[in-house]
Amino acid sequence: MLPRLEIPKGAAPVRPGNDHQSPSWPAGLQGRLPRHDRAAHSWVPRVVHLACRRCPAGAVTKQTRGVRLAPVICGREDGPVNDALRAELLERAGRDQAARESLRPGHEWQQWEEIVEPVDQANTARLIQIVGEHGWPGHHLVGESAAHAAWLLAQHAPPGFQEECLPLLEDAVARGDASPRDLAYLMDRVLMHQGQPQIYGTQYLDRDGILTLWTVQDPAGLDELRASLGLEPEAQNRARLLAAGGLHDGNRDDRPGGEA
Repeated sequence: MLPRLEIPKGAAPVRPGNDHQSPSWPAGLQGRLPRHDRAAHSWVPRVVHLACRRCPAGAVTKQTRGVRLAPVICGREDGPVNDALRAELLERAGRDQAARESLRPGHEWQQWEEIVEPVDQANTARLIQIVGEHGWPGHHLVGESAAHAAWLLAQHAPPGFQEECLPLLEDAVARGDASPRDLAYLMDRVLMHQGQPQIYGTQYLDRDGILTLWTVQDPAGLDELRASLGLEPEAQNRARLLAAGGLHDGNRDDRPGGEA
């Protein structure tokens, strides 16, 4: 069994939800989903429970810093993929990557501000609208590739919005509607921005031209955790990044864009 995330002293224990279908977490994520306790400034495991709009109790929405989430349905929602939203998310992810790839190594910060930041700002503004209308855009709303595209937009959003997206993605993974690997990457990114050690070793920094892995909670068990989500060993991943020219933006995600 994989080791559980250490709970800081005084942190609240995980409490079961009151919905009629408890999430079934992938083995590599069980017990490792963090919640930022703003009062204690510590991370504790969390399971997100949202009420189903088919339940007799009726729809329950959740407020997260001004963003009203759409009601969810237990399990998978029926209905066709939203082709227009799917195409939009894929197009926005394409712009995200094109902007970053257009920059040469050693580019000036002004180029980043002129080329990449406007794309990220527009994508974040639109993702906030999408989340407010639909909840997290998961596999059966937009398909797997576009759900991955939505993750990419969140991964390149401001840290505060990334933190707000984390419980949405947690819930989607619990319902089988999003990729556990996407959740692992966003989780590590949020932890890194909070100055906390990451869990899955997905986040790197470029420090004076040297590719540096952000601090990891359990270095000895890192590759086992990565393997539980189908990720390659960290050393192989580092070698792949170096062969590809390192990081384009100083803290790029290590995950290949075409990975499912």
